[in-house]
Amino acid sequence: LGAVVYATAGRDEKRQHLRDLGVKYITSSRVGDEFEADMKKFLGKESLDVVLNSMSHDDYIRRSLRLLGKGGRFVEIGKRDVWTNEEVAKEFP
Repeated sequence: LGAVVYATAGRDEKRQHLRDLGVKYITSSRVGDEFEADMKKFLGKESLDVVLNSMSHDDYIRRSLRLLGKGGRFVEIGKRDVWTNEEVAKEFP
């Protein structure tokens, strides 16, 4: 598919597992500020086409939505604090 994967992990063992799978861009799944700073550094002036999200703590939903480009897709697979379509549209028209 030619997709570039950006992943999150908290523990070093999980980060190493992602590296072993060939993932180049790995950031924090625990600290929102670190996640956002790393993603901005990774992306430069680019944006994301798709976010596959399962994290709702530390404002990860809002942080991830801000990284999406025009026409980008946000796919929520989490079970807690899931935003409605109306909440997303209100925050990101």
